[in-house]
Amino acid sequence: MPAGQHFIVETANQLADHVPAGMTVMILHAPTARTRETADELVRYLESALRAQNKTDVRVMPPRMENEIRNFHFIIDGKFYSPTDNMHESLPASAEQNPFLNGFWQAKQDPIAYWLTHPSESAELPLIVANRLARFFASLLASPTPSFYVLVTHSGPMRAFLRYTFGIDPGEPEFCEAFQMNKRGVHYRGQHGAVL
Repeated sequence: MPAGQHFIVETANQLADHVPAGMTVMILHAPTARTRETADELVRYLESALRAQNKTDVRVMPPRMENEIRNFHFIIDGKFYSPTDNMHESLPASAEQNPFLNGFWQAKQDPIAYWLTHPSESAELPLIVANRLARFFASLLASPTPSFYVLVTHSGPMRAFLRYTFGIDPGEPEFCEAFQMNKRGVHYRGQHGAVL
């Protein structure tokens, strides 16, 4: 079993432990192929884990794309671009001369930390991304229909939100690492923060 798949199976088993009987599980993913693939696999393994726990009354809905949990964007010449690991051919030539973008790509150990600590007009601001997620999470918590939500996104938005919540960047999450959020607060790596 590939390492990534092993993490998804482990995550599905952990989620199954937390899903209450009779609950509906909604799996939302950011608008990328990578997050969609992870969400699809998570549904498959979560359904299996729930059956193994005899939680046959839990309903797992098909994954749904959710734009509010999308990754941050670079802003080049007034247009939005998704971040990539390297200078991408779809970017305009002006990107090669951009100090922020060069710093981001040169920060190979942790480009997300670079983004979080170097606010720039060349990228969506971390606080804007954190606020977008906070508003979306608040809307889920206010939903009149109780559901168990699982969100599959990228580390940038996750870290921006956690930094906003805890006041410090927790660093890069492991593949399929999660934080829990309910009306009592946000829980991650032994930390507890208030619901925003």
